Amino acid sequence: MKRSTRYVLFAAAVALAFTACASAPEPAPEPEPLPPIETDTATVEAQREQAERLRQQIVDADLAQYAQQEFDRGDEQLALGDEQRELDDEEALQHYRDAAASYRRVIDRAFEEVVDVARSDAQNAKSRADEVRARRGAPEPYEQGETRYATAESAREQREFTPSLEGYRGARESFEEAYEVASERRDRAREAMDSADRAISRTEDSAQDLEDELDDELEDEE
Repeated sequence: MKRSTRYVLFAAAVALAFTACASAPEPAPEPEPLPPIETDTATVEAQREQAERLRQQIVDADLAQYAQQEFDRGDEQLALGDEQRELDDEEALQHYRDAAASYRRVIDRAFEEVVDVARSDAQNAKSRADEVRARRGAPEPYEQGETRYATAESAREQREFTPSLEGYRGARESFEEAYEVASERRDRAREAMDSADRAISRTEDSAQDLEDELDDELEDEE
């Protein structure tokens, strides 16, 4: 091969390589990693305080007995949350949420077994009082029962165990008192009416006796 031909071929190869390199796309820069989403420390603390409030409510009202396993699980999750607070806020937050959920289940079970029964008792006592018209016959204890019942209903909506239980029990006592007072007054009124009826009957009998005596005297005179 002549030297000139070699030169031409070499020049062509260099040009082709240069063209290929020029047309190849440059590699895209790798995206920078996003910063981790940090859990708000205030949110973690608020969740812990909520779980602690629920736990304290259970302890104050001695409710753990109604769902002991759930209560123990809540304590376990609360402790795990405390362990994770300095290591992983998100993990701690989840443990506190689980603890609060367990404590709520304890309170719900206690409401089912105690508060709801007391509520039903209060409703039954009110029905008995209504049967004897205690709203009119014993207005003071009856109105007190209504006030206590309304207070208990409000506490029940807020899932406050002790105020709702005491309210329903107090309402039942007031309605029972209203029933007794109204029943006694009704019985006295009936007795008075019966006495009046007997008196009228005696008066009618006396009048009839006098009339009979008068008739006898008139017959004797004839």
